Amino acid sequence: MADAYAWFLAWRYLWARRITLIGMGGVALAVWALIAVIAVFSGFIGEIRAGARRASPDLLLTEVKPECDFAVVAPILQRDPDVVAVAPRVHQDAVIAAYGRHARYVQATRPVETSPLSRNFVRVLGIDVAAETRASDLVACLQLRPEDSHLQVPDLEHPFDLPREDMERALRAASPDLRTPLVGKLDGLVMSVRRLTRGEPIERGSRIDVVAGRFVHSPDGGTEVGASRRPTVLTGAFACNHRIFDDVAVLADIEFVRGLLGYAADESDIELCTSVAIRVRPGADLDGVARRLAAAVHDVSGGRVLTWEEQNSTFLSAVDQERRMMKICLFAVMLVAGFLIYATLHMMVMQKVRDIGILTSMGGTGRGVQTIFLVGGLAIAGVGSAIGVVAGVASALYLNPINDFSRRTFGRELFPTDVYALNQIPYELDGRWIVQVVVAAIALALIVAWLPARRAARLNPVEALAKA
Repeated sequence: MADAYAWFLAWRYLWARRITLIGMGGVALAVWALIAVIAVFSGFIGEIRAGARRASPDLLLTEVKPECDFAVVAPILQRDPDVVAVAPRVHQDAVIAAYGRHARYVQATRPVETSPLSRNFVRVLGIDVAAETRASDLVACLQLRPEDSHLQVPDLEHPFDLPREDMERALRAASPDLRTPLVGKLDGLVMSVRRLTRGEPIERGSRIDVVAGRFVHSPDGGTEVGASRRPTVLTGAFACNHRIFDDVAVLADIEFVRGLLGYAADESDIELCTSVAIRVRPGADLDGVARRLAAAVHDVSGGRVLTWEEQNSTFLSAVDQERRMMKICLFAVMLVAGFLIYATLHMMVMQKVRDIGILTSMGGTGRGVQTIFLVGGLAIAGVGSAIGVVAGVASALYLNPINDFSRRTFGRELFPTDVYALNQIPYELDGRWIVQVVVAAIALALIVAWLPARRAARLNPVEALAKA
């Protein structure tokens, strides 16, 4: 057990030297940054992962052979005991031409900008709504927030339909030179809220022409690239909050997309699919099921079966890598705080040489002298960590009110929520991470305090008094 005087002298030395406040401030700043910044970063990552999960099925059979027939593949997939439901998908890259209520073209390509929202290129994803509802959570993205209710599809069970009066209005608004039929029904298209509020200024009920390329047989028996242009009407919007998916994808009925590719239901004898969404039972091993299914359909459709994380692997690995790099950078701040503690205690030892000589000549032990400065480092780290924890937690909890105040008062946001397509700044306070930060701060303080403490403990009392 350390000598009793060590604790008393440690407190007196710290209290008498206000420079120790710099060390405490450095530790507090480092702990605050590690808690507050990582909490916000983890919140963003949580939102990103949640958005990716909503937009992605448990498993996805993709990269299948050309003219893959869902009617042939589905029974094979459904034989697996862990498979709950499957749904066909057909995707096709296309160009869209959007028109307002009065058939006026309202959006043009702006090649200077790089955002997909500023261009007419999209990936049309054709889905069977009934099957997709059972196989993934994608259809749930059609349920919008109250502030976006003006873009809500009229019927969640039939998202690509409009009420009769709205459909008639869309047909009447079409320009004759675009050869739009004045009777009948236009196919529906659903775009993301993000695209409709930050990109094309079009409303529900507006006309959108979809232009896609496809391979067709030429008169000489060869193959050439042709173009297919189909008029559609915007029936509403979806919001998965998956940045990449929301920026690029538009949803349509699967038969419409098959028709774009020349596989209309009344003209083709196959149920074309370019991928298959697969839902598995809760608790199943996704990797194991994916391997089994890939082997089962290898000879029929080929392709790969990807888990939802593998479908977004590039995106998710990038943000996880950014979080790791952020932790490394913030720990550098902790190292600076440790250097401040070392410099403070080293200066204290140099200035207290005479006191150390007197103390040891009166019977003070080397262990007791060493404890004085170790306790000093522990106190600096402990108080600084406590302040940092309180500040870090409070910063995370009150970040949104502070951000709102800054926006109202100064017209600037600390974190522009519009850029990240979020209503508020997300955060995630992890108790284990907070404990790890505090333990690391205290451990670092004890390590750097041990160096000057060891030097003080080894001072010869006679030499110390002589130097003094």
